[in-house]
Amino acid sequence: MMENSPPPSSLLEELDRRQDEVLAQLDELDARLNELLSEYSGGRPHPLAPMNDDAA
Repeated sequence: MMENSPPPSSLLEELDRRQDEVLAQLDELDARLNELLSEYSGGRPHPLAPMNDDAA
């Protein structure tokens, strides 16, 4: 029935790779958002900008 399916380990590796790509994109977007918020607030931390606690 599932003879043509790739092995589960292959699927997990693909999901892990895609997750890493998405997380990298999110990091880039977060950095850009913080940069834009800083520009619009005159260099002061914007009230909506997240704190740099890097709890993740």
